[in-house]
Amino acid sequence: MYFLVLFAPVALVLEVTHSDPILTFVFATIALIPFAKLIGDSTEHLATHYGTSTASLLNVTFGNAAEIIIAIVALSAGLVTLVKASIIGSIIGNLLLENTGYQGSMLFLAIIGLAIPTMLAINLLRPTTEGSLAEVQRNIQLVSDVLASVLLGVYIASIIFTFVTHKHLFAIPSMEMEREKRQKTTSGDNKIYKEIDRPDFSWSKKKCILLLGASVIGVVLVSEVLVSNYRRCYRKCC
Repeated sequence: MYFLVLFAPVALVLEVTHSDPILTFVFATIALIPFAKLIGDSTEHLATHYGTSTASLLNVTFGNAAEIIIAIVALSAGLVTLVKASIIGSIIGNLLLENTGYQGSMLFLAIIGLAIPTMLAINLLRPTTEGSLAEVQRNIQLVSDVLASVLLGVYIASIIFTFVTHKHLFAIPSMEMEREKRQKTTSGDNKIYKEIDRPDFSWSKKKCILLLGASVIGVVLVSEVLVSNYRRCYRKCC
């Protein structure tokens, strides 16, 4: 899958030369796939060099880095609807493919937070006159802001719960301790300690950091291309 990173420079060249927006959009979309995988793999390998708490924090921080970067770039361009669709897709994907139990409950709360403003807009806050439309929009925005603050507070509380107050519930055996096991053999009066040969399944810390940084920069650049051509594609098709 890493070979798809070749689509990134092609997408940048198409953007600079103002080529067909649909073609540029497709190339940028494909280019995001290897960057997202590199971020995930780098985070996973980097976590093997630290304890379980730090490893979990790294996974939480960079697990959805690609989606967060795309959302920030899209928000800066004023594409709120695109960001909402991206968040919903990310939540559904995590619910179906990755998270269960505690994390699944957190995602379910996020879905409720997204659904409430939508239901209010459809059913309860219908404008009776044209003049009340602005007031309705302000009310919906206020509800959205309050829910966003509540969800942020719940997320911070979950971080404290996971890494401070109840971290023993999420503890797993340390990989580093397993790698440091040594086999003791005796030969006459001499004691020889021989380290068990294990395959080096993890990347070095330096390699992880370099790849993680390069991947984040790549996502930022490609996201700019993706968002700008999304608007051009929308105007061209509609």
